[in-house]
Amino acid sequence: MSLACRISYRSIPSTFKLLLVRNLHLLNNGRISRPETLHFTQRLQCKSANLTKIKSFFDASYISNRSFHAGQPNEDFIFRQFLEYKSYTYTYLLADTATREALLIDPVRETVERDIKIVYELGLNLISAVNTHVHADHITGSGNIKKLIPTCKSLISEVSRAKADIKLKEGDLIKFGKFQIEVRSTPGHTDGCLSFVWHDKCMVFK
Repeated sequence: MSLACRISYRSIPSTFKLLLVRNLHLLNNGRISRPETLHFTQRLQCKSANLTKIKSFFDASYISNRSFHAGQPNEDFIFRQFLEYKSYTYTYLLADTATREALLIDPVRETVERDIKIVYELGLNLISAVNTHVHADHITGSGNIKKLIPTCKSLISEVSRAKADIKLKEGDLIKFGKFQIEVRSTPGHTDGCLSFVWHDKCMVFK
């Protein structure tokens, strides 16, 4: 099955323009000017009504064995985005380059070893494993992370009734180094769904 999509550049939130333009930049060997309208085609291969493989240039940089990342050595932050293939759950690594304090958002049980390996390779101190929600669509890796890094704290919404070191509510701040993300209550998928706003970098994680 193929999907053809037409996207107006002006209609895309600024947070996602970076991802979109970066992937177009990769496809065109770096020879691309800022477009006003972008066209792309996604080919979706399905099996038993589940997506088994996704190939699109929009996702090419982080649905491969690589990860999308931002924050170069001369910048004050590190950002990595990873994918767990079975549940199509994205995990985010945020860190302060000065203090090396880091947090993971939505770690998945099946990919904990991969994530921790990257944390160590980057020389980071993982202080928090933060969850947007608990649901059958993915199993959190927070417990496994705590076994490997006992000092790491697990965080989740107080509404979820799940076990965690810290229960979160609207307006709470999660700090790592000089940075912090703000907790927003965004129920919908589950009653305990949270979103995390990184005001300094104009990012929202949901």
